[in-house]
This record gives sequence, C-alpha cells and structure tokens, in this order.
Amino acid sequence: MATSILSQPHDRFFKETFSRREVVEDCLRNILPDKMVEYLDFETLEVCKESFIDASLQNHFSDLLYKIKRKDDSDVHLYILFEHKSYPEPWTAFHLIRYM
Repeated sequence: MATSILSQPHDRFFKETFSRREVVEDCLRNILPDKMVEYLDFETLEVCKESFIDASLQNHFSDLLYKIKRKDDSDVHLYILFEHKSYPEPWTAFHLIRYM
C-alpha cells in the first residue's frame, strides 16, 4: 500500500495542487496575457474530469483539464500538461506533442 502512495510523487503533487481552483486561478491570472484575463469569468472556473470524449467520439485522458466561461458566456477549455524530467532532455517539446 505504501508503495502505491509514493509512486509518482511529483505527478500526485501537481495534480493535487492544480486541482485546487484558487491555485489555478492565481496561476492563470499571472501567466496569461492581461487582454486574455479580462475576457475570462473566473467565477466559472472548474476542474473537469480526467477523461473526455471529443466531437468525433474519441476518448481522451488529460493531466488536468479546466473549463471556464468567457464574459460573452462561451466555454473555454484549458489543458495543462506537466512533464517531469530528472535531467535535461533536448527532445522534451516533441514528447509533449505526443501527449496532445
């Protein structure tokens, strides 16, 4: 039992931390351009489930997926993907594309 709790501790840490609405809101307000922030209604920010089916009925699994409404009431989905490396790797960007 203890082994499963300690497996992938970095992944668990990020998922737990970024599952908290206030952490995500603070992060988005600080990394997104101001013009984008002003169009988002942060009161509607919510964490979505870890899998979803797209319009072509393909099943997708996400690290973290959020839904937020724009001030014009349309939905926006935000996907955050964390890749943890114990050492620098030159092809990391290409590995990330594979996950999307």
